[in-house]
Amino acid sequence: MDLIRRFRALFAWTFVRKKGPWTYFENKVTGQRRCRWDGTRYTYVDYDFIRCGDIVEGPFGREVVSDYVTFSPALKS
Repeated sequence: MDLIRRFRALFAWTFVRKKGPWTYFENKVTGQRRCRWDGTRYTYVDYDFIRCGDIVEGPFGREVVSDYVTFSPALKS
């Protein structure tokens, strides 16, 4: 990434939405997404919006979302 694009990425965070105690942001230059917890109650993060490699700043600190499976297929009987 060139120097100008890297500098622009610092200021390209835009508000997307607020859902419960979570506020969701997206960087218009890099495409990275971030959510921040406001400290009130705890609910689940919207993992339909957050992707692998994005940042979650929650009650347990700052973490990068890893690749994982969010559901398991139904067992056939």
